[in-house]
Amino acid sequence: MQLMKLNIQLFADGKVVIETDLDSKGFKSGLNKMQSIAKTGFKAVATSVGVVSSAMAGLVGFGVNYNAEIEQLQTSFEVMTGSAEKAKDVISELQKIGAETPFETKDLAEVTQLLMNYGLTADDAIDKMKMLGDIAQGSSEKMNRIAMAYGQMSSAGKVSLEDVKQMIEFCHAM
Repeated sequence: MQLMKLNIQLFADGKVVIETDLDSKGFKSGLNKMQSIAKTGFKAVATSVGVVSSAMAGLVGFGVNYNAEIEQLQTSFEVMTGSAEKAKDVISELQKIGAETPFETKDLAEVTQLLMNYGLTADDAIDKMKMLGDIAQGSSEKMNRIAMAYGQMSSAGKVSLEDVKQMIEFCHAM
């Protein structure tokens, strides 16, 4: 004797059709099985929606933070260069370099600003930052330390033996 026959059809438009053939003995058992299937399906959907929602919220938060950071850098470079257009060009160049190297845009901007504080123009600072980044071999901390020493030597207009020793130590320290 067949107690239950269950047929579930899923359609592309999202429609679900569940057909059952139950006799009186199998009715309660069939109903329990259908509830179990429905609960499992709804739990899976709810879990998936939760995971996707969490991921989307994280991405939105990251995007907002990144945009705020870029806006702050834009303002800073605008003050340092005296031009909104030049600041936009500097940020664009730093983002491009950040995409091509292991350095974050923020780290590149900090080094560029440091070099500009020592009197280099934005273009010269970016060129020197690239060179110092190569020397630092992917370490942003090392690049910052080397940039500070380079900036001090550059602003002094001379290099002492102590400065050279300091640069060598920075390059081998980390």
